[in-house]
Amino acid sequence: MPVRFKCTWIFSGNLKGWTETLYHQPTSGQFADTVAAVAVVNPFRAALLGKECEILAERVQQVQDAAGAKVLRTGDTFQNNPIVGNANEPAAAIDVCVEMDFLDSGKTRHKTLFLGGVWDSIESNFGVYQPTPVWNNTLDSWKNAVITQGFGWLGRVPSAPFAITSVTQNADGFVDIVTGGNPFPGGASNTPVNVTISGVKTQGGPSQINGSHPVLPTGLNACTTVKQIAILPYVAGGNLHTFTFNFIATAAINPEKIVYHKRGAPLLQSRGRARVRSKV
Repeated sequence: MPVRFKCTWIFSGNLKGWTETLYHQPTSGQFADTVAAVAVVNPFRAALLGKECEILAERVQQVQDAAGAKVLRTGDTFQNNPIVGNANEPAAAIDVCVEMDFLDSGKTRHKTLFLGGVWDSIESNFGVYQPTPVWNNTLDSWKNAVITQGFGWLGRVPSAPFAITSVTQNADGFVDIVTGGNPFPGGASNTPVNVTISGVKTQGGPSQINGSHPVLPTGLNACTTVKQIAILPYVAGGNLHTFTFNFIATAAINPEKIVYHKRGAPLLQSRGRARVRSKV
């Protein structure tokens, strides 16, 4: 299995902050190679920022190891070299973004990224996207860096259907589900798994269990819902799907339109001195 990394760019501007995230799957599997790829993209992304904005830091975190297992909190945040925006271009209002459509090589999978901190000169008439030739050239340089350095995103892929053989509500109000086949190859686990259930029929018609739910596997072919769900007695039918996440490499990036996203407080800032608590 490939090693995967989550790459997050952390921005600030006009006393606000936001992030933009892509994924990376280096052929070497090495953390250093993903860090190097982020460094290649940085100056091209900074050039698309107005002069009031900056890349405050970059965070690179491993999210999957070579065995396919999830990895938590393994990585680093690089905040010793902020990169300021384009000195020649004032920034648009801080909530203004360009909606970017990422496509795979077959143009069948899409990801949306909201490019923030953009130039004021490309937005006019209350939100009309009017790119200048200089903006288009600068945008093309960033797009080329993202694509050639191998960035992409994770797309959800459903399993083959597992036929449901029973659905029962236990005494505590949670729902126990049994299927044919083995949708949970790891067996019983305390880690929730997201599944989709469809086609379950009860004495009153379609079941409340149909839809997407987090469940806890209780065996190779059995699970229990994380939430209590009221259901009528099971009659027949139904399929359960589990999901895996595949890395999807970016093949093309297209700007779509101007949109507005509310920005929050600056990130990575000290919260200041904590208030002294009373000892009484």
